[in-house]
Amino acid sequence: MPPHTRASKTTVVAGPSHSNDDQLLLPPMEIDDDSFVLPDPPSSTMTEPNIGDQPISAPATAQENDEEPGEIPDDSSTTLSSTSASDAIDPGNLSASPAPMFLRTEEHDDKIDQDYRGSDYDAALVNKLKSYPVPAAADPTTWKGFRMIRYGRALHLRGTVSPVGVEPEERAFVIVGEIGWKSDGVRLGPAGNKSIYNTVSGDNLTKAHIVLTRHVLPRIYNDQAAEIHTAVVRNEAAVCGMTEQAMEEVFIARANQKRFHHALKRQRNTFAIVELVSDTYWALPDSSGYGGGRSKSGGIVSSSRKASMPTLASGTIPTLPHETVDNVELALNKTYPLSWWPGIDKNPQFELEEGTRIRQLPFYGTKGELIAPWHMAEVLRPGTVVVAQCSLVMWRFNVNTYHVKIRHLDVVDYSFNKPENHTPEIPKDIEPESTLRPAQTYNPNATVDDRKQDDDDNDAESPNKRRKVTE
Repeated sequence: MPPHTRASKTTVVAGPSHSNDDQLLLPPMEIDDDSFVLPDPPSSTMTEPNIGDQPISAPATAQENDEEPGEIPDDSSTTLSSTSASDAIDPGNLSASPAPMFLRTEEHDDKIDQDYRGSDYDAALVNKLKSYPVPAAADPTTWKGFRMIRYGRALHLRGTVSPVGVEPEERAFVIVGEIGWKSDGVRLGPAGNKSIYNTVSGDNLTKAHIVLTRHVLPRIYNDQAAEIHTAVVRNEAAVCGMTEQAMEEVFIARANQKRFHHALKRQRNTFAIVELVSDTYWALPDSSGYGGGRSKSGGIVSSSRKASMPTLASGTIPTLPHETVDNVELALNKTYPLSWWPGIDKNPQFELEEGTRIRQLPFYGTKGELIAPWHMAEVLRPGTVVVAQCSLVMWRFNVNTYHVKIRHLDVVDYSFNKPENHTPEIPKDIEPESTLRPAQTYNPNATVDDRKQDDDDNDAESPNKRRKVTE
């Protein structure tokens, strides 16, 4: 079932973690893969961490947590040297690379990420993973007793390992990888994974899609993909009353039909590529359909969907009158004007209701600083290494759809690769209008052209597709 075969033994670095100033590591030791155990995550309520909720905590330092956080399989047989890569220079990169947060000069053109990411780096990255308060997705014990349940009135289901009859806690896990390219499916612009003919509105919200590659810690990467795949197939088989083998074949058939409902992306006919999905970018006004019980089209919004949508009444923090895009103090739960994100204004693809604002996502740089949504494409460049605390969610529509949802993302190492352009294009056959569009007037002579969806436009959370109207 998993997309690869585990090695019988793996190397781990033993001993408690220490601060960067005084790293003490024991020699590596060989243990069976099935014998290492990671701790359960701390207790937390199973409420959706949208605007107003606190994110999963950042990794603890040795001073904050003296207990051994558990073992993670290591990709390297070399221990971290006394001149460790985690004694990072100015940018705060774990590898001591000089790659900055914003790559806006030509001074780094001749530098390559891999020049700084040797065997010492692999060991340092493993120690970084071990410092997090939640277990690794690559660890099979993380998924022991895992099941998907619906919590409250939410439309989606979330994973838990809590016994039946006990107040459920969402199962969080940590994932590591190197950010891929747009050609891999990375989408960091305001349009998310929508094609230019898909409307972005309160009925069809967008989010970030971050596809990770296995260029760092490939064994751990493959193991975390294998465990996520097993959890998805096992849960879907139970929901549909099928065997796991039969469910494997169903997922393959869906993928062959360009129907992407798995949490992983396929590579060479194997579900093996990790894709992370954020919460929505947008906080809707309190008077929107989702806050008042009525949609833009006049239809009634279901209570389950309305309860799960973020609104400005959900404990958000507004910007101050003197703040601009150049001097704003970023904060979790803060919201920002739409005009601060280039590519939205004058683009007819965006039909966001007046008063909609941009939400601050829990994305952090190497020094713990928040990353503004409009800077994500510049900072989260291809080749950037991240560690993300995530959970597995399932959305129930005509076909169940699974996502690895980001709860907290940390940049570990910036990249020397130049950022790609994620600014949405303006359709050439649609006249640009204001972002905040009035209701269209009915025209009995209008014809409707239903366009085929692009391969990238497969977000089952927002299944509506744009329809081009010609008169």
